Amino acid sequence: MARSAPDAADSVTIPRTTHWRHFPTPLVGREDELDHLYRRLADPAVRILTVTGPVGVGKSRLVTAALGRAADLFGAGTLVVELDKVCEESGDPRTAPEADGGLTQAEIDEALTDVFPAGAEEAHRAASAGRFLLVLDGCEEILPELRASLPRALSACSWGAVMIAAPEPLGSYGEEVVRVPPLPVPDLAAAHDPDECAAVPSVRLFLRRAQAVRPGFRLTPDNAEAVVRLCRRTDGLPLAIELAAARMKTKSPQSVLEGLDGDLDILSASGGETLSRHRGMRSAISWSLTRLDAGEQELLGRVSAFRSGVDPAAATSVADAGPEEVEERLARLADKSLLHAEEADDGGVVFRLPNLTRQYVTEWLRQSGELTRVLEIHARYFLRMADMLQRPDVEGTTLGCMPNGQFWREDVEAAMFFLYDSGESAAAARVAAALGQFWYGSGALPRVVVLLRELLDSGRLPPDAAPAAEGALGEQLTWLGEHREAGVRLERALRGRRGDDAAGTGMDTRRLADLAFHRGDPAAAASLQREAATLLGRAGAGFERAKALRGLAECLAALGEGPTAVSAAEEAHRVSEALGDEAGAALADAARAGALVAEGGVRQAEELYRSALARMRRLDGRVACAGVLERLAVRWVCDDGGREALRRAVIGIGAASVMRSSTRCVPAVPDADGIDRALARAQEGLGGRRFDELWTKGRSLELGAAVDLVLSPVPDEAAEAPRPEGGHTLTAREYQVAELVAEGLTNRGIARRLGIAEWTAINHLRKVMRKLGVSSRVHVAGWFRERAREGRVPGPRDGRER
Repeated sequence: MARSAPDAADSVTIPRTTHWRHFPTPLVGREDELDHLYRRLADPAVRILTVTGPVGVGKSRLVTAALGRAADLFGAGTLVVELDKVCEESGDPRTAPEADGGLTQAEIDEALTDVFPAGAEEAHRAASAGRFLLVLDGCEEILPELRASLPRALSACSWGAVMIAAPEPLGSYGEEVVRVPPLPVPDLAAAHDPDECAAVPSVRLFLRRAQAVRPGFRLTPDNAEAVVRLCRRTDGLPLAIELAAARMKTKSPQSVLEGLDGDLDILSASGGETLSRHRGMRSAISWSLTRLDAGEQELLGRVSAFRSGVDPAAATSVADAGPEEVEERLARLADKSLLHAEEADDGGVVFRLPNLTRQYVTEWLRQSGELTRVLEIHARYFLRMADMLQRPDVEGTTLGCMPNGQFWREDVEAAMFFLYDSGESAAAARVAAALGQFWYGSGALPRVVVLLRELLDSGRLPPDAAPAAEGALGEQLTWLGEHREAGVRLERALRGRRGDDAAGTGMDTRRLADLAFHRGDPAAAASLQREAATLLGRAGAGFERAKALRGLAECLAALGEGPTAVSAAEEAHRVSEALGDEAGAALADAARAGALVAEGGVRQAEELYRSALARMRRLDGRVACAGVLERLAVRWVCDDGGREALRRAVIGIGAASVMRSSTRCVPAVPDADGIDRALARAQEGLGGRRFDELWTKGRSLELGAAVDLVLSPVPDEAAEAPRPEGGHTLTAREYQVAELVAEGLTNRGIARRLGIAEWTAINHLRKVMRKLGVSSRVHVAGWFRERAREGRVPGPRDGRER
């Protein structure tokens, strides 16, 4: 690894370099990362720049592109060294990447001294030539040596910089790390629109590589869902996408997806399908795991059972190590890109395994005979949680909620069915009963109902476990609209409660009140909710008491008793806040909004509805969001909000109907009546054709987009609609952004809809505003609406007006 000194003509020659295995094929979906790398390389203060990310994410490919763009920044030249090639060409088995030891510290120090020579004369010559860049790839085996050598070499050479492609950071002082994420993947809801899917980077890469092996391959309504699922199944990892696309020569996307469920080797290559040194995902993941110590491997196996991800507390509960050691291992696994660290809604950090890594680890555990033990540890964690949530704490209040409740849905379901399949009927029923909040708004609800019915009707539950299971089943049947059986189950639950079980009796009374309200009898429901709130207050069951107070507020609002309803909702809010139950507090706000409407406080009610909707969206409360969307839409229609309000109401109710159909949870009879009246009025005001268009559009929106639309300010229809100045025209993408602004989406909503980074969406919007000569989103929306009314909107592909 040697470089000659600058000569008298201020030119630098590099007599020796290894062959660069990558060639400049077009990058897909890496515009933001490439721009960021260029900016960092252009900054003279950046001396060590490490590009890291999971195996197969395209680190080397991105470094190649960055080097090509930034070469002119380095007047003294660039040197590319692929260290794995150096080892192969040396013929020395000591330096093979698989061997222990690799290049020695002395050899690395000497090589770096050749590249970055010190001394006054050399520094003077280099200063006149400019900066010099060393690019290192394939250096996984000598990261510890580089960690020690690079800072020393660069400290004596102010004109040198290093860019490294590595699976983990060096950890050296002064190092800047650029983590390369997988490509964005589309939402499943986008599968109905092939053109929309094709704009998402992961799908674009799949299409490019599939068409390389089968030129006639196209994204169609028949295969779009399978392609979307493939991209999501591979987490948008470019290597996995390329390998899947290579199978299109003889297979369909659906057959590859089905094959992947049973065999990771379907993602493998035999020839020129990829530029990666790895011939398949199994070998790539296996290579990553060989870099782990025993403790890291053990922890990775334990947390692989968590489908939704794991926080440090959950990881500690299933690991054979203390909290500090577990946090250190989690950090190392994240550094090595085997876990993805994300900030959770509650401010904590959640670690997730990529789908393919989890599949590999699961196979590994199964082959080693450890899988059942790992799944049992996982199930016991949620069983302990269920028992904790039923036990009053030292202050006499029940821990009736848990942080990230919706987050854990998949894991709770898996734990419950593992216990059920293992013959632990009582334990499975305890999880189903105690963690009912997880089933509300979950596609698992019908399956849980079947499980509880079987356990109860077969007599497999002990007498002391049956009442809780009957009560939970009765509540779930209420959500599904099966009112008759719900009443039977709840009455059985009450009869089976012990006389000293005030909390259980109060809970089932509250459930009977909810059933009465669902049936359309708010007066009977209000009486039962008052009784339940009193019983639960005496039992110290704070979470359940807050639910009873929320239900009471809704009943009183339906009866027109506004002031009393407001008081009940405010008390529910205080209790929920004290318990740290953010979802409960949001639902209490929605209940207070309904009470304020009954009292005439329309403006304050809308603010509360919007606040509740924003919080529930962040918590991914699908059915709760649906309920708030419906009530807000009904209020808009009843208040004669004009055509814009009617438009949003239809879209909102349409989106809510999809959320409900996906979970099978039905609205209460009073809410359903209000929805029917609102839709009839909207259809009359908008006309049948326009109503049908908006209803279809609402049903096509995923949760986030629907809520973004409702939360966005109502545009001023009278705002001036500016036109582009100076003859500037918008690109097809800019027209798309302008249309989504007109729909009311936020920058984040636009990014999600188009499958681009939020910053990219912001940049597109800035360009639109600049071309239009405006500084307001409202003006952009008005401009687009005017052109739409005139029939001058872009075509779906080329952006030309039609």
